[in-house]
Amino acid sequence: MARSEPAGSDSIAAAQELPPPSPLTDGFLAVFTVWTMLCNATALGGGGLRVLVSAAAGTLILAMSWALIRRRRIAGTGPNRLAPRTEDSPAVRRAFAVVVLSAVALTLIAHRPDLDDATFVNWAVTAADDPGAPLYQLDRKTSIPGVREVLPVRRAQSLEMLAAAIAWATGGEAITPMHLVFPPVAALLICLAHREILRLLAPRVWILGLAVAVVFLFLDGGLHRTWGNFAFVRLHQGKSILLTAMVPLVMASALRFMARPCGWSWLRLAAAQIASVGLSANGLWLAPAVAGLSLVSTATALRQGGRTTLIRLM
Repeated sequence: MARSEPAGSDSIAAAQELPPPSPLTDGFLAVFTVWTMLCNATALGGGGLRVLVSAAAGTLILAMSWALIRRRRIAGTGPNRLAPRTEDSPAVRRAFAVVVLSAVALTLIAHRPDLDDATFVNWAVTAADDPGAPLYQLDRKTSIPGVREVLPVRRAQSLEMLAAAIAWATGGEAITPMHLVFPPVAALLICLAHREILRLLAPRVWILGLAVAVVFLFLDGGLHRTWGNFAFVRLHQGKSILLTAMVPLVMASALRFMARPCGWSWLRLAAAQIASVGLSANGLWLAPAVAGLSLVSTATALRQGGRTTLIRLM
């Protein structure tokens, strides 16, 4: 007689065969989450950019040392532990490369200015000009006379301080990384994030869905607050990266956590939300809302013995 399987065994088996996330995506989450936490801790402690960069450099050295030690330990357990899992055909991988290169190239030549640009750039300029002053203490705008304090909720952001750190370390201008470095990196992140969520929801046609999403985001040129106007033409702003890259990445992290609840998937979901806050203060409400809705909508899809994964975790 064939052994009977518990209810929901197909979903559990499918959960065990989840496509792996991109190492680039995990790397971004790890680095930017740590940077955001260090930036917030420095701002709360009244430290300046010099303190933040020193703390980040020390953390980077410790992380690289730990990664090298861990890599040697894993390498000693067998060659297959480090073998990459490739599930896409060569044609699909080539198509993905074309989509990514197109998104990055068009991002570099597309630009839509916004009144908020002066605010974000000047936060970075203020920190780079005086690295000993407390972070986000002042909001200096060349077009507005006087000096005012930065809103407390905005001090949770860390993207502007990353631009300030790059400008201070290289001796350049803060607007350079914000308008020439961050946008193409964000375009790559958008493609990776959409690929991850589409591979979970529509694994057979994910490349088609990605191509359609990228084309739509490029062609949608409606009102100022439409979806396309927060995409590739405004990736010099953290809130655009939050909406078009981090929202699907938070959703994908929530789905992975519900499919395979463990410490690492929980940390990834938490890191996605922390990184969202570092990009924009809007992440304080948007990231938890997206994560919560994704968790609730997925809870009933994974059942074991009539009890959902969410209930089992409680």
